[in-house]
Amino acid sequence: MGILNTMNNEIISAQTLLKDTGVKLIDAARLIRNTLDTLPKEANISPLHYCSKIIEIGKHNFRLNDVKLKDGFPAYLKIKSSLRANSFQDIKYLGSR
Repeated sequence: MGILNTMNNEIISAQTLLKDTGVKLIDAARLIRNTLDTLPKEANISPLHYCSKIIEIGKHNFRLNDVKLKDGFPAYLKIKSSLRANSFQDIKYLGSR
């Protein structure tokens, strides 16, 4: 009965962690499995550490609200306004293309 109790505790803990996220336990397991399928067999990293790295890289690179170039360029120009006149002119020229 001990192993069933341990499994029950793990399931309850996992469900508690996912509560109010809209993610089902089976979906979370599927995401982890899909991530681990990309782990190279010769990798010298634990599965948990690999998943953690994938999540961190994804968080760093994921942008929900990408800015269109035409909207972001004026802000970029403002930031770069302190450059040498020639450099600033080059940036303005590229922006007009």
